[in-house]
Parts: sequence; C-alpha cells; structure tokens
Amino acid sequence: MPQLGSFARPDGYIEFYNRGWYEYTGSTPEAMQGWGWRSVHDPTLLRSIEARWRHSIDTGTAFELAFPLRRHDGVFRWFLTRVNPQRDDDGRIVRWVGINTDVDDQRQSEQQLALVLEGEQRARRRGDDLATENARLYEEAREQMEAHVQLNRALREAFDRASLEAAERARAEDEIVRQREELAAMWTQAPIPICVLAGEALVFELANPAYVKVVGGRAVVGKPLLEALPETRGQGFDDLLRGVMHTGEAVVQNETLVKLERDGVLQDTYFPFIYSRSAIEPASSTGCSRSCMTSPSRSSRASGSSRSPRSSRARRSDSRPSWGSFARSAKARSAGGRGWRRPTRAEGLTGPSEDRERIHR
Repeated sequence: MPQLGSFARPDGYIEFYNRGWYEYTGSTPEAMQGWGWRSVHDPTLLRSIEARWRHSIDTGTAFELAFPLRRHDGVFRWFLTRVNPQRDDDGRIVRWVGINTDVDDQRQSEQQLALVLEGEQRARRRGDDLATENARLYEEAREQMEAHVQLNRALREAFDRASLEAAERARAEDEIVRQREELAAMWTQAPIPICVLAGEALVFELANPAYVKVVGGRAVVGKPLLEALPETRGQGFDDLLRGVMHTGEAVVQNETLVKLERDGVLQDTYFPFIYSRSAIEPASSTGCSRSCMTSPSRSSRASGSSRSPRSSRARRSDSRPSWGSFARSAKARSAGGRGWRRPTRAEGLTGPSEDRERIHR
C-alpha cells in the first residue's frame, strides 16, 4: 500500500493530500481541507492526537505517533504518522510535511508475538509454580508415606504382640481347662467325698459320688449350699467358706460337728474338714472356694450331742491321711496316662477310711 502524504501550513492547516490519501479514505479535497482530517480518526483517540499535534505546532518539534485511520469501507487500520517541519534560511517553519505509513500488519504481528511471548511467560511462570507445587506435594506425599509406613510398622508390632499375648492367653486358658478336666476326673474317681463350691452363694460346681453318698444321695450340683443342704443353715459353714474364699487362708477342722439329714432323720456326725480356695482362677469377690470333709466317725449319734469341734487354720491334722497317698492312687486309676498334678484350685482331702467321709467345700 502506498504511503499517504500531506502538506500543512506553519499553523497546522493542511492544504494538500496525495492521491493515496484520497484513495484510502474515500474522501474529497473539499472535505479534507484544513482540519477535515479529524473525520477519519477514531473518536476515542482524537482528543489526544489533536493535543500532540498542537504541541508540535507550538514548539516546532517533529510529530510522530501511531494511530488508526478509517478506510473507505469503514475499517480502521493503524498508521505510523511522522510530520516534520521545513524551515527557511532563518529557521522559520515554512510548512509541515506529513507521511502516514500503514503498520497495521506489523502491529498485528507484534501484538500476536507479544501475546505469544506473554503466553510463554505465563506458561513459564505456571510451569515454575507447578514445579514448586509438585515439589511441595511430593514432600507432603513422602512425609505421609513415611508416617504411613511407621504407622503400619507400629500396627504390625502391636498386632504381633497382641497375637502373641492372645496365643499365650489361649495356651493358659487351655492349660486351665486341662487342669480342671484332670481335677474333675480325679475328684470323680476319688473314694473320699469331694465338692467344689463357687461364688458368694456357694453354688455346688462339683460333687463326686462319694460326696453325694454322704449327703444321702441328694442332687446338689448347680444349687447353693443352703438350698441343697438346708439343714446346714445356722451351723456356720457358709460364713466359714466365704471367709476362706476372700482371705485365701486355708482352714483345717478336726472332728467338727455337722447336723445332716439322712433318711429323713437329722443326725449329728463328726467330720474332719479341710477348706481352701481355688488357685486356678484369680481370687475375686465371686471367686471359688473348695474344701473337703472327712467321713463320719464311729461316734456318730443322734442330734443333740454337745461335743464341740476342734479347728485350726492353715495347719494339717496329724491324724489326717496324706494327700500324696491319695494322689498316687488316683494317678494309677486315671485313664489316658496324662500325669497327675497337684491341684491348683483350692481343695483339701484326706485318705479314705471305712469310718470317715469327707466333703470338699
């Protein structure tokens, strides 16, 4: 596109435009004379352009500014306008020579390049931000992973400890069950009376055949002492057994008077007793108390005797047959060959005799 040219008087009045000007703007010389050029400028920029042009006129300095000019079809394109003063030999301005060069394509290219550069800068900044964010996220993830690994390790160690404790507890429980089974089998086969009572109510857990025979064949298992043997109420045996259960101190009584009902008749019978607390389970307010009572002596007689019992605590009667003799005989009778162990639940026993019976309480 040819350049647009013009001449203006020293006061800025434009009196000539070249043909390129008229072809581009589609205007006429009459419309462009003087200050007619304002009609082809962007109204939003016209005030600032006029101010710059008047400043050059007043100061005699060259004018250079890029602004859009309206084409004949109404489209604005950007031109770089340079207006230089021509002076005479005395330095006076005789006219202004203006050249308008179309820079719209260049400007668009520069704008596009600026957009590209700006986009690149934004992308670079965004990349830096992403790199920083990724580094932060990586560090957080690493810390979380490390914490997760430590937590897993702690949980695994706790699980291993719990598993070991559970296994040890299971073995201990199995051992308790085994001991109970051995004791139950041994006590059931014993020729001397044995019973096991548990809790504050002194409920019969076990009564071997010899014991059931002593109490006249009554079914006592599962019943409290005073319900199974109501005639013992007031004789002090329930309080004595609870004391053994709470203190853990064994009690031995020799020739103790017991009033038992047999065949509908209340009889005075004398027994040596051994009371002791179970050691298979921890003692508690509802722990077990197990003891044993010997068989009646030849001096059994009808109710009303005034013979007083003799007792001692934590002592073994000299006249009481030894536990070891019974244990050896019980081991010989035990089926399965699982060796006998001294009972760890509280008990007291004496050896069998033809004239003595024993109750394990």
